[in-house]
Amino acid sequence: MGVLVRRARISGVLLGAGPLAASTVGTGVRAGGTASNGARTRLLTTSSAHGRHSAKTRLAAKMKRWQLSDGTSRKSLGRADGGVAGPLQVSASATTSPPASSDPSSAGSAATATTAPPVPQHPKRRGWDFYRETLGSPKYVVAPMVDGSELPWRLLSRRYGAQLAYSPMINAQTSRANPLITDELFTTCAQDRPVIVQFCANDPDTLLAAARYVEHACDAVDLNLGCPQNIAKRGHYGAFLQDDWPLIERLVRTLHDNLSVPVTAKMRILEDADKTVEYARMLERAGAQMIGVHGRRREQKGQHMGLADWAVIKRVVEAVGVPVLANGNVLSKADADRCIAETGAAGVMSADSNLLNPALFSDQRLPVMQLSAEYLDLAERYPVPLRIVRSHLFKIWRVALAEAPELREQLGNSHSIAQFRTIQHELSGVLDAAAAAYRAAPAYDPTDLFGEFWVAQGVPRVVIDAADRRNATLLERRKRLTDRKGDRATKRPRTEEEERAFVAAQRKASAEAIRRKEERDAVRQCQLCHIHVRSKGCEHGACRRCCVTKCRADEVECEKHFGKKKFERKSAARDASRKAAHEEAEATGSTSQGAKVVAAAAEALAAREDCEKGSDATALREGAA
Repeated sequence: MGVLVRRARISGVLLGAGPLAASTVGTGVRAGGTASNGARTRLLTTSSAHGRHSAKTRLAAKMKRWQLSDGTSRKSLGRADGGVAGPLQVSASATTSPPASSDPSSAGSAATATTAPPVPQHPKRRGWDFYRETLGSPKYVVAPMVDGSELPWRLLSRRYGAQLAYSPMINAQTSRANPLITDELFTTCAQDRPVIVQFCANDPDTLLAAARYVEHACDAVDLNLGCPQNIAKRGHYGAFLQDDWPLIERLVRTLHDNLSVPVTAKMRILEDADKTVEYARMLERAGAQMIGVHGRRREQKGQHMGLADWAVIKRVVEAVGVPVLANGNVLSKADADRCIAETGAAGVMSADSNLLNPALFSDQRLPVMQLSAEYLDLAERYPVPLRIVRSHLFKIWRVALAEAPELREQLGNSHSIAQFRTIQHELSGVLDAAAAAYRAAPAYDPTDLFGEFWVAQGVPRVVIDAADRRNATLLERRKRLTDRKGDRATKRPRTEEEERAFVAAQRKASAEAIRRKEERDAVRQCQLCHIHVRSKGCEHGACRRCCVTKCRADEVECEKHFGKKKFERKSAARDASRKAAHEEAEATGSTSQGAKVVAAAAEALAAREDCEKGSDATALREGAA
């Protein structure tokens, strides 16, 4: 097949790029050798939802076509007009230059070359070669976060020690239906490397189509197998795929066999450590070249968060032959180094703690206002949806907003970077005053680093072992009860074995409560689509849409939703209402002209509905015949 040539006019220059030349970064061309003399590299920055381009321009860009050098064409994977670029953002402006000439006019011809040279097809790197050569052996990684690891935040984290970053999680199904969603969620630039794009999916073909849209603008594509939220349960992706290993293997293998970049996966541990190890080995066999392991189970979320289990991560590291990134229990650079030492993982990724402190992987303790100011500068330079900017500010300003609750509502109603800066200026004064009062207090302890609320830092989890966060409260409550009973035998501190048994019992009770809740949710679900809540009184145990569809297809009736039974129910209700109205009129002796007109109109309406009912019943009988 001929070399792909993308035609885009930028500042009057006609550009051409091959399938791998589109991944040029800085001054080098990834997997394509070095650029020839006279070649220039140009970055195409992406406009966001509140960018500078009209909807007409974006639509025209979406409908652009790729052109082949032999004259044929096929549908473009990204936007390719002069003003906008999709995920394929880094393009070689001229990969071939004409022979050097002493004529000064020849300099212009070199800049307008339109022929792309053949790009060498190197085999993609695997395992540790991919980790060392392509990614540069990163130890500190920004984990993928929904609406949290966008370009400005990735750049801010890289500024303070992060060596690899993931994009926000992108739903492959919505991305395939509307590529503009991917353009909004994933943007990149020359400083944003290496970068991995993460997708969630449950269909191999859909996942492959979405991954091909971005494969030339990233270093790898990651499959999300760790999202524990309810939306992942409803959509059947993330951590709720871990019960269907054959599907996961098909997803990973499809990407491994068809993409030009490696595929990675991010998973959660299972209840059984041995099964977790087999799970990771299955991912490796399917083609995953790097595995991220979150040391918490699927049920550990929200108030049941608990601590990550590094011992299971260590077993996974020892069992597989590809790099492993550990995730969980990292609040600082010291925690990250300790995690690497204890688990043997190649690197550590952070999500929640990174949202509270983007300088997590540095040894610096920076004020939150300094970091938020830098982030606003980056968000203004690389525009992203304002909802994402607002979400970051709510998290990083959480302490300052507690001191000034009136500004919290103002932040929620702000719709521009300028308004965010105004709030930041007001919050700075509030936070400085609170910090001065804190230092002047008699109980001030300079060694209590977590007490310095004006400094960006993660929040430690006060829990016992790897059980629920509620265990500390439950233990305190149990101690108060035993103290009131006066049982001296139970006042003594529990031994380590007793504590472990108690924690195990609490964990079992929590798992049982979660199981019962899932059973109740399953009973309430529509029996046909298993998504919507079923209607109360439906004979088929379905939602209204599914019930009507079934009734029409199977030529059956439902008293709640469709057919003669529904008409009879409504008719009975109408007759009862009419009888009550007549009785009320007779009791009050109302014989006014207006009442007679209303009664006549009601009779006419009832007669018409009876005719419609009869005709619908006749139609149903004819259809059944």
